[in-house]
Amino acid sequence: MTLKLSKCTPLSLFSSGFSSHVHRRAVDVSSVDMKVFRAPFSGVFLGSEKVKIGRPNKHAKHDYDVVSFLDVNGVKVKMLHVDPFLSPRQGFKEGDEIGNFISSPYTGGDFPHAHLENVSLRVQRIQRDVVSRKGIVVNVEKDFFDVKVIDFARAGRIHGLGTESGIINVSYPFSCYGGVIGKSAPKGSVVNMYGKEIGKVASKRGRNVYLFEWREGAIRRWDYDITFKVLMNEQLCGPPFMESVLSYGGYPFVRFFLNSPFKEGDEVDLSDFIGGHLVRFSLGR
Repeated sequence: MTLKLSKCTPLSLFSSGFSSHVHRRAVDVSSVDMKVFRAPFSGVFLGSEKVKIGRPNKHAKHDYDVVSFLDVNGVKVKMLHVDPFLSPRQGFKEGDEIGNFISSPYTGGDFPHAHLENVSLRVQRIQRDVVSRKGIVVNVEKDFFDVKVIDFARAGRIHGLGTESGIINVSYPFSCYGGVIGKSAPKGSVVNMYGKEIGKVASKRGRNVYLFEWREGAIRRWDYDITFKVLMNEQLCGPPFMESVLSYGGYPFVRFFLNSPFKEGDEVDLSDFIGGHLVRFSLGR
């Protein structure tokens, strides 16, 4: 079941530690205003359950999440992190507002999004193959700040942070793995970002998508090891530093989990800023 996204929608395939992302069975989808979730398809709301979450997260505004199920042309779609407006068996159409994003113990500090399982997103070969260097600070919070990527790389309608290896979609070095979009590469080859090795190719996830890891064997053992650390919010492969978020037809951004040395509107040389911080992180292998 293919998503139909509005222009400038932030999204992510591989910056989450949930197992469904590692297996490419889920997409995290936000909205242009990053407040209210708008349906990227038409369907029927089957129902939901509010679940209290004991996972520690200092950024969370609520101690619960909501698990919902949607029927989309006979496909059962699971949705997390959205407090729905709808009643059971209520229909909705593409573009309808169907709920508010939740800052839950799973998402606090992350970009607001709906986690959707059993959906797909077509990924084309990269057409604008650049190393992104120019950014502008667009949001500054107490513990993080966001930088809009101006000279983004492009694979069809998917825009993202361009590196020597392709479009990077990752939470580095926290989550142990990440995705490269728009290219293919042989298993074991090195993935570079601003001249620094950040991992090696571990597996393919489609014609123009591959996963890389910086702890050898992390992806192979994910369902039996790391997934439990994700549920407990334990550190996986390093401290949170950056999350590279994609955009559907708009400007992607990078969230840095640091006290900002910049003000909103400042220009940032991404190669200098990210490259300078990467020297502090080992591959964790």
